[in-house]
Amino acid sequence: MSTSGGSQPLWGADGRELFYVVPTGELMRVAVPPSASRSTAPPEILIKAGYVTNLVGQYGRSYDISPDGKRFVMIKRRGSGEVASAASVTVVLNWVEELKRLLPLE
Repeated sequence: MSTSGGSQPLWGADGRELFYVVPTGELMRVAVPPSASRSTAPPEILIKAGYVTNLVGQYGRSYDISPDGKRFVMIKRRGSGEVASAASVTVVLNWVEELKRLLPLE
């Protein structure tokens, strides 16, 4: 699949695509057919460099994919290669239930 190395592999939800990061920082995608031969298509660049892909001292991936496979979440670099900072990030789990609590539909 990769002739130049890759890291942070992630299977697509349908199991027919494999995503990974190459040393130059691009996010790659390769189609993997369900056949027993496992002959893959050539990899393609999905997202060009400009995002954080090497988390020094960290484990896991620097990106993730939505369950429908149509969106990615990544950390964008600023112009000089530095990472943009934020004061905080809020993640709301079970947001539908929270919305129902705040806006009763009765």
